[in-house]
Amino acid sequence: MNDQLKKMNVVQLTFIVTVNMMGSGIIMLPSNMAKVGAISLLSWIVTAIGSMAIAYGFAQAGILNQRAGGMAAYAEDAYGKAGYFQVFFCTSCP
Repeated sequence: MNDQLKKMNVVQLTFIVTVNMMGSGIIMLPSNMAKVGAISLLSWIVTAIGSMAIAYGFAQAGILNQRAGGMAAYAEDAYGKAGYFQVFFCTSCP
């Protein structure tokens, strides 16, 4: 019965609104860039290269660190328990 009475607090609601705004910006990116013209193709290439670089970095971190926990485990190895908590908290927010 107590589970039904739980409500979201201001921080949780703020995170939901923030994530929705960022998500809609990413979804609308192709139509916004189409208005710019042919130069938008260059920005798509730069964005694709940046995304591949980030993916490569995460792949290398996964190869070097075989522990379960993903990014939080990598942060714990580098920064201790405080790093683990911060990364885990920031990546698990709704």
